[in-house]
Amino acid sequence: MKVLLASMRSRFILVIFTFILLMALSTLTALWFLDRNNNLKNLIVDQEKLAIHLLKVINIEHDFIHYESTNAKFFETSHSEYLKKHKIAIDSAHQLIDKMAVVISQSFYEPSAKTIISTHNQQVKKALSYYEQVFDTLVKLTIQKGFKDFGVEGQMRQQILFLEKNSTLNELNLLNKIRRNEKDFMLRKDTLYATQVLDDIAEFEVILKKNSAIKDSVKKANLSILKQYKEKFQLLVNIEQAISSKTQNGVYEKLKQQGDVLSNVLEQYAKAVNDFSNIQIARARISFLIIVGLTLLASLLGGYYFISRITKPLTVLSKDIVRITGDLLNDHEILKTEASTNDEIVQLSSAFELLIKEMQKQLVDIRTTTNELEAQNADLTVINEQIAQSEDKLKKLNTVKNKFLSIISHDLRSPLNSIMGFLDALERYANIFTPDETQQFSRDMQRSVKRILDLLENLLQWSLSHTGEIEYKPEVVNVADIFEENIQLYEKSAQDKKIMLIVEPSAKVVTMVEADRNMFNFIVRNLLSNAIKFSRADDRIMLNLLPENNTENEAHITVSDTGVGMTQEQISKLFQSNIQNISTLGTNKEKGTGLGLLLCKEFVERNGGKIWIESQINIGTTVHFTLKKA
Repeated sequence: MKVLLASMRSRFILVIFTFILLMALSTLTALWFLDRNNNLKNLIVDQEKLAIHLLKVINIEHDFIHYESTNAKFFETSHSEYLKKHKIAIDSAHQLIDKMAVVISQSFYEPSAKTIISTHNQQVKKALSYYEQVFDTLVKLTIQKGFKDFGVEGQMRQQILFLEKNSTLNELNLLNKIRRNEKDFMLRKDTLYATQVLDDIAEFEVILKKNSAIKDSVKKANLSILKQYKEKFQLLVNIEQAISSKTQNGVYEKLKQQGDVLSNVLEQYAKAVNDFSNIQIARARISFLIIVGLTLLASLLGGYYFISRITKPLTVLSKDIVRITGDLLNDHEILKTEASTNDEIVQLSSAFELLIKEMQKQLVDIRTTTNELEAQNADLTVINEQIAQSEDKLKKLNTVKNKFLSIISHDLRSPLNSIMGFLDALERYANIFTPDETQQFSRDMQRSVKRILDLLENLLQWSLSHTGEIEYKPEVVNVADIFEENIQLYEKSAQDKKIMLIVEPSAKVVTMVEADRNMFNFIVRNLLSNAIKFSRADDRIMLNLLPENNTENEAHITVSDTGVGMTQEQISKLFQSNIQNISTLGTNKEKGTGLGLLLCKEFVERNGGKIWIESQINIGTTVHFTLKKA
């Protein structure tokens, strides 16, 4: 008996040992391949981090240009948090590039692949260094230019104050003209104003030399200061031209060009790494699968051999278990097992008989509990359905939130920055602006505020539509009334652009439709606004109700213009909600939100209609939509 027991234990131990050995081999192989793949993945992750750092560098550069160029404290202390952040971001990018170079040298790439990838790495490092040099040049020129009491601007300001104190009334008028033209040049960067300043300086010099009412010593001092002012102004003009984004050699343009170069080099670098990494990962995967396959095959063959030796005495017990289990489930009398061996199988048979008796006692309780669980499962199914519905709603809300943040961060920033620029200019140069210039600033700020209001209105309608907060309330509406309301609303805007708004005779006939009045108003209002936006002086905008296309069930409405028109490609993208914030500047540089037509489409379809557009370049655009007749 002991010999038999020892024999079965040794078989089990041998099977387990063999299985552990094979599993250890597979595990070590998997870890080795995993380590190789992780190194390659880490290189790709470092590339993504590098791209993020480079984006930070560009954003910090924009913030420095926007904020520090008009920050007197920066010119006073020569300290800037943006420059500090810029330096940290640049250093981090260089560190990542160096780290990636080490990873490449230690990778499993072929020598030719390593050479190609290392070359791309050096190109990125070189492009980043040149970008940093251009930015340093921008910082130096900005500091040299100065602001208020600092730099070249500060010196010119002191020189003008000196001349104002020692000049007669006629000379003061000319000095004021010089200052006004100087400020116009600083504001608009137009060399015509710079030429005018130099002409005014020459005129002032002639007047000063002829002025016999002042002492020679004062006259000599004024001429000296005037000469210094002229030199400083010419230096200021040179600095502005060196910085200006309007010239090909300007620092702003170089920064933009080098930023594009850096992006292209980084993109090529990422493509090279991804291509070679995919090749290496594919080879590693194939090798790993081959080793795993061989290991599994060996496990199956060895397992089959050993298990066949072990399971032979279990065959009889297996038949008895099937018989007893059937008797148990059918509530028959249970007979004893007929084990024919003298080893662990006998003990297992006895234990199984005891287990069956206990199972019989518990079977009734299990059936009762099962019925209770089935009832609870039905309740859980209902709860899961409610949770799924809530999850769908949360996903929709999250999509709306992301769209909100994207549009607000992109579209609100531009008009608000414009208003900030206008207000800053008014604060600094209010005393030298003419009434016409002040009026022009006012009109520009009004357009920016109207742009913000239009954006917020469309965002509100869009968000309410996508969250299901807009309730559809159909009623009987007269099409002519809707046209009249919106014609009155946009008559002033059309007059300002010298555009004719026309309601065709057929659209004045009483035609009743079944629609939500607010949605109908929104559709006509947005289509009229778009038509005005893309029409020129002396163009016409027509509201029409096409009688020949009307049916007993549908009213066919059109809003057409003789404006700039669109291409078929532009039309195909207008109603695609997956295209981010499509908006085109109007004929007077008016900006849109990119949401108006999407909302029009949703509202038309909500009212059971359909919408489509026909357009030709420089001929005009016609927007068609239908609504159900009442």
